[in-house]
Amino acid sequence: MTQEPPSGDASPKQRAAYGSDLGGSSRRGWRGRIREWRTVTSLLRAAELSRGGVLLVEGQAGLGKTCLLEETAAAAAERGFALARGAADKPSQLMPLASLTSALGESVQNLQAAGDTRVDPLDLRLWLVERLQERLEQRAARGPMLITLDDLHWADPTTVLALRSLIPELSSYPLVWTLARTSDGDGSNVDRLFDVLERDGATRIVLDPLDEQAVAELIADILDARPGTELLTLATGAAGNPFVLVELLRGLRDEGALEVAEGRARLVSRRVPGRMQEIARSGLNRLSPATRQLLQVAAVLGRGFSVDDLAHMLGEPASRLLHPLEEAGTAGVVELSGDTLRFRHELLRRGVIETIGPSVRKALHRQAGEMLLKRGDSAILAAGHLLQYACPGDTQAAAGLDQAVRELLSSSPQTAADLAVRSLELTVPTDPGRFDRTVTAVYALTTSGRLSEAIVLARRALGQAAPPGQAARLRYELGYALYLAGHTTEVVTEAETVLAQEGISDELRGLTQTLLFRGLMAAHEYRSGHERTQAVLAGRENDDDPALIGAHMLVSYVRLAEGRAADALGHVRDAVRIASILPIQAHRAYPRLQLAAMLTGVGQVREAETVLQATAEEIAAVGYTAFAAGPALFRSRLRLVEGRHEDASAEAAAGLAMAEEMGTYAFSLLGFAVLAVIATREGDMVTAAKRAEQYRARMEAGHGVMLLSAWGNWCMALVAEARGNLENAVGLLGAPFADDQ
Repeated sequence: MTQEPPSGDASPKQRAAYGSDLGGSSRRGWRGRIREWRTVTSLLRAAELSRGGVLLVEGQAGLGKTCLLEETAAAAAERGFALARGAADKPSQLMPLASLTSALGESVQNLQAAGDTRVDPLDLRLWLVERLQERLEQRAARGPMLITLDDLHWADPTTVLALRSLIPELSSYPLVWTLARTSDGDGSNVDRLFDVLERDGATRIVLDPLDEQAVAELIADILDARPGTELLTLATGAAGNPFVLVELLRGLRDEGALEVAEGRARLVSRRVPGRMQEIARSGLNRLSPATRQLLQVAAVLGRGFSVDDLAHMLGEPASRLLHPLEEAGTAGVVELSGDTLRFRHELLRRGVIETIGPSVRKALHRQAGEMLLKRGDSAILAAGHLLQYACPGDTQAAAGLDQAVRELLSSSPQTAADLAVRSLELTVPTDPGRFDRTVTAVYALTTSGRLSEAIVLARRALGQAAPPGQAARLRYELGYALYLAGHTTEVVTEAETVLAQEGISDELRGLTQTLLFRGLMAAHEYRSGHERTQAVLAGRENDDDPALIGAHMLVSYVRLAEGRAADALGHVRDAVRIASILPIQAHRAYPRLQLAAMLTGVGQVREAETVLQATAEEIAAVGYTAFAAGPALFRSRLRLVEGRHEDASAEAAAGLAMAEEMGTYAFSLLGFAVLAVIATREGDMVTAAKRAEQYRARMEAGHGVMLLSAWGNWCMALVAEARGNLENAVGLLGAPFADDQ
């Protein structure tokens, strides 16, 4: 006898016991998602068979993404899955890994406390992601696990990068990721994340508005009655958005605009809210004055907020808030989420915000920002509020943003750059701190890979009067950004201008000399550069001058051109050693990359592999986004030398994708050269020509440091020869050594 499936009104336990339904796709309050639910059940069943999966959920705000995640979590819990549930919001954009750590019941502080206290890197991103991966591996090893992350359009850049790493790394575990985001927001980083995950096999669901049948069923569920024609017509104004529809129906019912008789619901009043904030205002008007005030202040604090912060803002003891909070919870406006309270929906919070006048709203943001700063909390939390009210000349707000920039430079350089630029915008021209903020902003922009912005900002500031010492530091930062952008001639000019100034600090002089040597190397002016290195290297008893780094690196190239590979390696090893003991951590990665490149060139592939691994860790520790793609690109050349074409192609593609995503092209020439050689060896001359053209275009546009340019030209010569253009091939082979002839 065939067992009948449970009805739509069956309990979750009954549905789970039956097994084939996993929660149901069409029952009271949950309508119109049959296709989506089949996808969910397929992923959950696969996890029960030890196969992981990824579900991407997106759609306009209010279409039921959160509901789908809740239903998925309920069904998974009934089947014994371990659960981890988190969500991002706007304030958490300034808190690296906030949504991931909260989902796992962790915090950045706890993860740091559990680590090696002797390690104090400037950037903890890589280390924290590794700790999170360990936690997830431990949990998923016990059995199927579901992770839901909602509202990822608010996710911070570090969370996005972490997901790109964690999901493929944990693909062998029975782990189901369900990631949701609103598609009508500004989330370019998340756009790319979803595209990459979908390309790698994730299932993508775009929630559409409910159709007419689902809308009618949902109305009947909510009102316990069939909707009349006029009500159905009015409901079309919700455009199939479940959230708007539910709020509309609740508003109509609570305001007495509906009459239910004999199982049928009809309108008795046509007065309905026209926009979402009006619905929110209507909801607030049904609450007591104390609760209305509480919710308005809470809305300013964010979607999630603590009772202590709310009490501080209201100037009341927490005990006085019990009744208003209870009333807000009963009304369905807020809900308890761990140790904090949350608005039931972000749209609802936005609606509440709109009931506050602009001037009062700014004053509340100021109060919240000052509260967080005075309490000594992370300035990152306060920064979100500072941005809401600050205007030019607000020195306190600018100082708070400065503090947030310092905190974020190591963990989230892109966000730090945004805040640094905003802090500068708040600084009036007469402010004595304006030039220092400009230097910080240029440094932050360069660190995050936004080289063109850094260059424009620095040049604009240098066109104005500035104290010589400050101008010299800014000119150095400009030169470094120009170097990463491949503008070698300008690098040399800027460095020489700084060195010609009197009274600059020894540290700045050393840094600028290293920059000069790098610029000369990139311009292939090895001989003239070699002469300058002698004054730096001669008679130095202590390795405390950063200029030694650049000097040894340049000499290593000269020795290599002379065929003295052992001497070349000795000098670049000295550069790595000196960089590792100096406090200027931002300059440690580049010598390591050069060492790895030389080791690859002389066939010492095992050591090159070790050095590249250390380089990747160094880049992460320093937080230099401009170098983040480097290890993969240099590793692609190593794989090519080893004859592992498939791996070389994968590394090159990964490095180029990261460079494209972050807008940092320092070493992208390597990737195009590797791909061109592989295509040539495989006889695919169409692809080889395409890669060679990309290499040429990038080089002419200044998108790429000229490190390993001789090898790159050899690659292009190889392609030219294979295409029958011998004259072009010979010209390419002679170009890199013109300075040495």
